[in-house]
Amino acid sequence: MRKRYLPYLFFLILAILSHTLVSASDSFSICPSWTIGDWWTVDSQLYNRGGKVAGDTPHWLPKVTWLFSVVSTNSIEDQPCYQVMVRTKDSNSCPYWFYYWLRMSDFLVMCRELHQPTFIGTGHRVMPPIVKQDYSKDSIMPFVPYDFPSLPMCVPIFAGGTNNVYRIQPRSSEVPQKSQRTVKWPTRTYSATVIQTFSPGEKLQDKSMALSSTIAAVYAAGAVRNTGLYTLTYATNKYERQAWSVGLPWHVYTERSENGETIKKCWLLDYGHADQGSPLTDHGDVK
Repeated sequence: MRKRYLPYLFFLILAILSHTLVSASDSFSICPSWTIGDWWTVDSQLYNRGGKVAGDTPHWLPKVTWLFSVVSTNSIEDQPCYQVMVRTKDSNSCPYWFYYWLRMSDFLVMCRELHQPTFIGTGHRVMPPIVKQDYSKDSIMPFVPYDFPSLPMCVPIFAGGTNNVYRIQPRSSEVPQKSQRTVKWPTRTYSATVIQTFSPGEKLQDKSMALSSTIAAVYAAGAVRNTGLYTLTYATNKYERQAWSVGLPWHVYTERSENGETIKKCWLLDYGHADQGSPLTDHGDVK
């Protein structure tokens, strides 16, 4: 009689184990939780393939440091959001800065504001000073922008499973009025399809990570645990891989590849709260 029930017992144990593993995978949340006043800095570096001008050889361009600051919490379409300001740090020459609204539940980007100086170096007036893009809560899609390539603002959807395919509707043909002080663009700035995969427990690192005294170097040394790897594939042979870790506000390290060649790298440098201070940041002028 015992032998008759052994196969059933085996499948029962297998089912319990499978359910446990799936539950553990589902409960493994890597999505950060922010509070007003949180900040972090990220280094971004682009690869110049060369050949654009005479004598131009392939090389990595100088790093650009970006400062992220959580300045407020509010709602868009009744969706609770974090409002995050992003701008370059120290002597970087980028004249632009940004506001992003990210839904708290899964980091869906609900809105973006591009702020630009009223006048450029030539003395010509720039119009408009603010370009705003609103995104619907129903258009769920990882944020993979093509503009401002040095900006480390590629955001996965944290509520997704281990494998997801996201699609959006075609771009709107609406053209905003340039005479407005704030121009609103109704479309998103990424491809129509993004394949997102999440690998719990996996890590991503580059040998250059260990050469700098950053959070990424600590991660590369194996001191950071509870990690996961997001891969966002947004075109044939074009993808971005991001290493996220529980307890850290942003991805520790990321790299973007095109046609088998790494063209972008980003490292998490430092993080903290506005009342703590940091040798890498000065928050006195954050508004």
